[in-house]
Amino acid sequence: MNTLKAHLSLLILFSFSILHAEKLNYWIASGDRGIYFANLDLDSGRLSAPELKLEQATGGFMCFHPTKDILYSYHVEEGNALALAYTVDNETGDIALLNKVDMGSGKGGAAHIGIDSKGTLLAFAHYGSAWVHVVSIAEDGSLDKLIYENQQSGSSVNANRQQKSHPHWAGFNPDGTVLHVPDLGTDHVWNYAIDRESMTVEFRDLSAVTPGGGPRHMTFSTDYEFAYVNLELTNAVTVFKYDAPGGTLTPIQEISTLGALDQPDFNTTSQILVHPNNRFLFVGNRGHDSVAVFARDQKSGLLTPVEREHARGHWPRNFNYAPNGKWLIVGGQSSNTLASLAVDDESGNLTHMRGNIANVPSPLCILFR
Repeated sequence: MNTLKAHLSLLILFSFSILHAEKLNYWIASGDRGIYFANLDLDSGRLSAPELKLEQATGGFMCFHPTKDILYSYHVEEGNALALAYTVDNETGDIALLNKVDMGSGKGGAAHIGIDSKGTLLAFAHYGSAWVHVVSIAEDGSLDKLIYENQQSGSSVNANRQQKSHPHWAGFNPDGTVLHVPDLGTDHVWNYAIDRESMTVEFRDLSAVTPGGGPRHMTFSTDYEFAYVNLELTNAVTVFKYDAPGGTLTPIQEISTLGALDQPDFNTTSQILVHPNNRFLFVGNRGHDSVAVFARDQKSGLLTPVEREHARGHWPRNFNYAPNGKWLIVGGQSSNTLASLAVDDESGNLTHMRGNIANVPSPLCILFR
């Protein structure tokens, strides 16, 4: 009888732990279907089956308002590029259209969108058409109006990929006075000055990378003393000393994401992020299908390779951290998969736990609230 009671107690305790395991919700933009909602078990790294919350075939990158339950995305409708704002229920994941702003015809879809820290400006980088747009945001989080547009121009040395401008990312310095746009086609980061009083934007200058590199995405150390740009075409990272108030970039290092490995016939880098503890940098290698891990020297900003961990999916286009930095979710665009990898916050090493895989069509963006 005592043994039976003990077994029952353990069963009840186990059931209680399952029911009350801490879970964190996140959203996934699918290139084929729309926006999905799922959760991550913070103890085990298990991923729930994603639920389709918004059907929208041309969706892609998205971002949250810094303080409001509002999600921003884009859509191409009858040839017109639309900036979209949605209200979000954080418990159910339900999404409802709040409003939209028309950015004009012939602009195509956006490769990336970014929001400033104050939640007042939303920037769009259109890879195919070379347009950059900035939309203002009202106090309630709804979209206000299109305040700036510029079609970037130029080319570089790669005859197959750099015949024209290809803006690939858009983001702001901490106080929202500078907009940075890495341009894969011109081998420059385009820098725009923003007047916060008049809310006007104008082109300022260019920051160069190695010719043929193809700058794709950009990220910052948590203290904003350094910036990191991954070079899609040469599988490398350029490290910049960063003057945050002025938004100036001074290159200090370039390092390969593949090292001495034999490069696959086709490999290109994808996502790049600094870990929340500011000690590590992670870069996606598509083709090699790995996540390259680098240790960051917090004084110099320089990178040292740690490892390259298999992404547990094909063509890892995007990944993101749980806010506590303990888990990295990697989206395999061509394998239609999500995989959670445990992050060792002392070494930076990534570990996949068997079974921590979920399926979603063509994941392009993974976003925690």
